Amino acid sequence: MKDIVDKVKQLANENEQAVLATIVGVDGSTYRKEGAKMIFARSGKQFGTISAGCLEADIALKIEGILDSGQPEILTYDMRSEEDLLWGLGSGCNGKIDVFVEPIFWEWIPPFQRLPIWPQIDDLLKQGHHVAAAKSIDGQIQASATCMLTDKGQVIGTLGSPEADRLVKERLEQFLAQNEKKQTVVIEGLGTTFFLDRYEPKNKLFLFGAGPDAEPVARSASKINFEVIVIDHRESRNTEEFFPDASQRIIAHPERALEEVPIHPEDYALIMTHSFEKDRILLSKLVQQPIKYLGVLGPILRTQKLLDAEQLPEWIHSPVGLDIGADGPEEIAVSIMAELLAVRNEKDSKTVKPRQAPTVLEL
Repeated sequence: MKDIVDKVKQLANENEQAVLATIVGVDGSTYRKEGAKMIFARSGKQFGTISAGCLEADIALKIEGILDSGQPEILTYDMRSEEDLLWGLGSGCNGKIDVFVEPIFWEWIPPFQRLPIWPQIDDLLKQGHHVAAAKSIDGQIQASATCMLTDKGQVIGTLGSPEADRLVKERLEQFLAQNEKKQTVVIEGLGTTFFLDRYEPKNKLFLFGAGPDAEPVARSASKINFEVIVIDHRESRNTEEFFPDASQRIIAHPERALEEVPIHPEDYALIMTHSFEKDRILLSKLVQQPIKYLGVLGPILRTQKLLDAEQLPEWIHSPVGLDIGADGPEEIAVSIMAELLAVRNEKDSKTVKPRQAPTVLEL
């Protein structure tokens, strides 16, 4: 759940009480692996998934007691036995799963005085920080005690033990330094099991152009946890009515906006103004700086003309989107989302054009 912080905040704003279920142990074949998360609200709302549907109903029955007590629990589901009529048949799994279920507290709520980590994580992510948090789930240390570390070395919270804090800080540093996509790892130490969670800021997607075909792109990108910034000079088009999911709507000529809007190496950009001259200026500027993803709407021959080049750099995505035979704005938006996910998840594919290093073109 890359949008877990947003979901927790949404429930807090709605005065919903909820629990967070995290898979912390797997033995054998299961539908989801360690780190998979799901939110269960008292009202019945659910976000995420931790199985193919075989565990969710049972966990939903248990959340009332966990919310009332304020105490986390570890629930174990063993689906390896063929004689287990409840879990063993038709689940598609053949393994044992440990699920850590804990109440979600956005703020401090008496008598459950725990560190309110979610507002702090939310603030840190908005500042562009990467955050790793360690949580005790059993043993000698209070369950749900939390310690966090930012990519700048800032430590927040304590596990209540100097030895535990030293051990976990070292592992959190290693976890943040590793260039891997694992969101959760489980470690043992000091007679306790900890799981480490990684929280990453949203990737920014700069959408140059606010035409009707950009609407499903902005809508879909927001749903897969991109921070969408729409840039277009037309006040009648670049509005909340057409782009309600955009985090920012900048009223400016796209080529001028580049002079004021900083683009970072981890950002994504889509050029779809439908103006040859605007696209030419945008592309000429964007190829001069490092960027995670650069896509250009339209056929490759048009993009070659935009750059006045017979051959495009491999990392420029043109035509934009994976080749799935998409037709029409909604389908094209789906193909673009597939390409954005492939790049973000660093999946090798003939249709994915990785950018190895920043390249400056002679124009």
